[in-house]
Amino acid sequence: MRLTAVALSEVVEHADEGKRKGLDGTVYLQQQETTEGGTVFGDEDASGGKAIEKIRLLLETSDNSIYYEDEFTDMDFYKDALVQLERLETYYPIERVSEEELGQKLEEN
Repeated sequence: MRLTAVALSEVVEHADEGKRKGLDGTVYLQQQETTEGGTVFGDEDASGGKAIEKIRLLLETSDNSIYYEDEFTDMDFYKDALVQLERLETYYPIERVSEEELGQKLEEN
């Protein structure tokens, strides 16, 4: 069964609960930076236009999975999300994947 989270904190709570139950798991993370016009940038190319940081992730445990995605235009909210990702990594390893790889993972479940 796959759950969908509306907040990254829900994924962190889910990871905490899974770890307490002794479940194995992996976080598949896809991050992308674009501008309002949809242009994709690398980290060093973020000049001009308003940056949009997109995070998509799938936490798969031996019991179930939970999916989360969001776009951040406010960098303070994005920085908070990065802190939560660091916390998530204390529970399960994070594997960075491409958009296509994440799409395949989502289709598998």
